[in-house]
Formats: sequence, structure tokens, C-alpha cells
Amino acid sequence: MTSQVGDVAMQARAELRLRLMIEASDEDGVAALIPSIETGLCGLARIATWSCERYWKFPKLFDCDLLLAPEGSPSAAFDRILGLATHWQRYDNDDEAADREAIWSRNVTPDGMFIHPQIEWVQMSQHPELPRTTV
Repeated sequence: MTSQVGDVAMQARAELRLRLMIEASDEDGVAALIPSIETGLCGLARIATWSCERYWKFPKLFDCDLLLAPEGSPSAAFDRILGLATHWQRYDNDDEAADREAIWSRNVTPDGMFIHPQIEWVQMSQHPELPRTTV
């Protein structure tokens, strides 16, 4: 399941990627969560595109890839999105222009949550050369 959200300009400046493992019974359940996820991003970024497919390893989960267009600086949005949950594993380079990555897992924070209780795992990345989407 793939969706284009927003306008071409927003898609052209998408610079952050969220990979989410979402517990859902079917694709419609995942699609229904996308607006809640965007709301949960608190205006830090908009979802430019997203796609999901059932995760082969754990069929109760959907593997979802969201391309985000940050409001303002991608680096600042990355840091502020990290503030939406605790206990991230970070893989940053000292050079702010370099790739940045962080992983959050409900297994590490069983009482914690990232945006929605159905989200089990998150990988957030910022890549200066992130492929641009086209319409």
C-alpha cells in the first residue's frame, strides 16, 4: 500500500525517513493510523509519502516507510522528534551534515510509547542525499 500525501513542493523537500513497525490486523487499519501519526509529529514534519506491507518475520506487524518533509531545519526536526519518546539508540556522526539515525523499540521501554500505542519499533534517519520523491 502506497500513498502520496501533500503537494509536489513538500515531497521535493522530504529529508527525514521514519520506518515504523505497526501492529494492525490489515492495511486499512494501518491507513487509518497515518493521520494520527502525522498529528503526533506535532507540526515538526509532514508526511510526504508512505508505504506499508505486512512484515514477513512477524505477520501481526506492518513495515511502514514514511518520507517526511520537516518544518524548518531537518536537523532540528530530527532532534525534536527524538523528544517524542525516550530511550532511543542513536547512531550520529559528529558532522551535522552527515547521516544521522536513531532506533526506538517498545521492547526497551515497555511502558513507553512513540506517538501511538500500535507502533512497536521506529527507525528514524536523516540523510543529506535522501532520494527525492516524484509525482
